[in-house]
Amino acid sequence: MTKSKHLDEYKVRASHMSPSQTQKILKHLIRYGKITSIQAFNNYGCTRLAARIADLKAMGIGIDTHMIYKKKNGETIHYGEYRLV
Repeated sequence: MTKSKHLDEYKVRASHMSPSQTQKILKHLIRYGKITSIQAFNNYGCTRLAARIADLKAMGIGIDTHMIYKKKNGETIHYGEYRLV
């Protein structure tokens, strides 16, 4: 299946979900293609993004995790960025 067909399928699934954090996360992924835990918290009040991602994966949504490494105050920090496949 092509990425475009996947997006169309995900949009249909999102439209049938109740308005929950999981639905908001899926809609964000459809619109922007990726999300981090800080974005999920700031935009949707979601403190357990990994759990919402697990819910979406259990529904058959294709999501990959990419680890981001950055220097901050002389230390390396890392966090996950979730992307639609």
